Amino acid sequence: MLLNDQFQYILKNYISNREIFQNTPSPRKEVDERWSVRRVIRMKDPNRFPDYKKMNIPCTIEKNLAIISTKKDKKQYFIKGSSGEGNMSVSPWIGIFDKDVTTSARKEYAVVYLFDTKMNRFYLSLNQGWTQYHHSVLRKDSKTGEFKKGKYASKNLEFSSTEHAAAAIKKNARIAQNLINSSRGFSFDSINLSSGFDPMKGKVPQNKENLAWGYEMGNILSKCYETDNIPSEEVLFDDLFKMLGIYRELKVILNNNSIVDIINKKDLKLKEVVNKNFEDDESNIDDDNDEKQHFVKSNAAITGNKAEDIFENEVSIEMGYKVKRVTDKVGLGYDFISDDKKTYFEIKGFKDDFGDFRLTETEWDVAKNKKDDYILVLINNVFGDNHNSIAKRNPYMIYKNKIEKMKINPSYYYRLKKSDL
Repeated sequence: MLLNDQFQYILKNYISNREIFQNTPSPRKEVDERWSVRRVIRMKDPNRFPDYKKMNIPCTIEKNLAIISTKKDKKQYFIKGSSGEGNMSVSPWIGIFDKDVTTSARKEYAVVYLFDTKMNRFYLSLNQGWTQYHHSVLRKDSKTGEFKKGKYASKNLEFSSTEHAAAAIKKNARIAQNLINSSRGFSFDSINLSSGFDPMKGKVPQNKENLAWGYEMGNILSKCYETDNIPSEEVLFDDLFKMLGIYRELKVILNNNSIVDIINKKDLKLKEVVNKNFEDDESNIDDDNDEKQHFVKSNAAITGNKAEDIFENEVSIEMGYKVKRVTDKVGLGYDFISDDKKTYFEIKGFKDDFGDFRLTETEWDVAKNKKDDYILVLINNVFGDNHNSIAKRNPYMIYKNKIEKMKINPSYYYRLKKSDL
């Protein structure tokens, strides 16, 4: 059965199935053995349960992900779905976990499908495990009187209250957004799972069946699918592959560090953020400020992505090129390549008028090597209707005597001033 159909099945049947399940006395085996949403969501061994191949989202995803496994003869991704342990939760999920990062929804970060508690929508989200933050809150042991962290707590985190943990996971989501080279059309906006709860404004409920508010806080970027407008199979998997590209990119940038460590960013030795858009609000970036050296403002990635969309849908056509976006690959030194693979394009966007901007060391080296085959495209007023573009072929030759080489430990970048355009 198609992934599209299985998502529709969950959205239409989850609430009624949950009511039946909750009202059935334990062990509920008879309820669970029927074609219920729990069977569609949960991963089972397809060799032991061949019927699950017909209608099981993790099996469907796993079959399609085999083509992008990054390790020879080894599955790179672990797929698991959950509708709660014991009682059914109000917000089920299906997670795709990179085994180099985690195989648990409780820790680190993963790509996950999250369902609205009212089944009005679901999201494809790059999300953090809320449990690692929640369990890092010190709680008084009723027997010993000592304050301890929970079973799944991060060894690097410690909070005095759940409110502090909530603030931390939200802050980490914003920082992670800064690190991502391009949103690839996904949204940095908050997600709405109809949790009806904000841990910053009220006492945290003890109902373990409702962790939707934790998923809402941990979101880094996402795409929303409305119940009455689920896209085609092709679009669903295209979105998933793009999101997995961002997942891999973040893994490379974090360079084997835990995602919770980026809160303490001054102590984190990040891999160079290549192909990063530094051009947004250039005048506000202090080169001597260690905190800002690796972390640009969150809207820089949004500005850069918007510029890329404009180039792909408008500017490239005006220039007479058919292009392919390659921003899901880290370290190339360009954002687009022509269909004939002869011309390379680096895109820089500006919220308002053209201003100072930066090229990474990789971008500058590629421009030097590609010469006339490399085109730098600048686009201003990216959020307005009257944006303009400037295209510079062979920017290395044009700017080699004007560009300023500057250092961000341990790497370099190259700055060009507006007056030199």
